[in-house]
Amino acid sequence: MRRLLADLRPHFTDASGHVVNTVYGDVSGTLIQARDIHGGIELR
Repeated sequence: MRRLLADLRPHFTDASGHVVNTVYGDVSGTLIQARDIHGGIELR
């Protein structure tokens, strides 16, 4: 499993090693993408 994660990591990070989130297609409802959240998220 560790080897698989190491092999896949370059496909999910940018050059600096940060995670990249991408959405393709239509989104129905709420979409939240975040890295670090300090505190809460409230959806109304």
